[in-house]
Amino acid sequence: MSETPADQSESKRRLFLRVLTKVMIAFSVAVGLWIILSPLFRTGAPVNQKPVETIINVARIEAGEVDIIEWFDKPLIIARRSAQQESRLTGFPSGQLQDPGNARSTQPQHANNRLRSDTPGWFVAIGLGTSSGCALQYSKSSVGNGLPDVFTDGCDGSRFDLAGRALAGSAARKNIPVPHWRYEDGKIIVSTRQVLTE
Repeated sequence: MSETPADQSESKRRLFLRVLTKVMIAFSVAVGLWIILSPLFRTGAPVNQKPVETIINVARIEAGEVDIIEWFDKPLIIARRSAQQESRLTGFPSGQLQDPGNARSTQPQHANNRLRSDTPGWFVAIGLGTSSGCALQYSKSSVGNGLPDVFTDGCDGSRFDLAGRALAGSAARKNIPVPHWRYEDGKIIVSTRQVLTE
């Protein structure tokens, strides 16, 4: 029995719908894979370009305050440390730090010291834990409790002081990375230049 024109038309319509459905499924799978895998290929900073400098106005930040902003898809810590905070950092016992000499940590040469900064009162670092890669949260100590102000890793609880140094007992073995930066006239200028341990 031969197909009628109506049957042929219905067969063509079904074939078209099957092909369209398969194309839509393939497209959905490709989009889903892109969404899942694209973060693996992101570097955060411009690729194959000259270093980019970001100028951040910090005149509003008072001594003893910490600001965390987004910088190339990463949290950037900007801390204006008081003289008392810096004094506590320089006197902090080395035995209570995971990497007191910054030997395993990443920072430019000018920040390879106890304060991890060459600008009195200021500290800049990438706000990601060095064991889990999770964002850090700042906790200011209560006055007189003897505890330092710390950054805490939201995933594994690792703690870092106001110089970004990993505290003893933390899962993190390295201090948080310090990018290339400088202070000029109420502004912090941060560069995407690769940070090297020199």
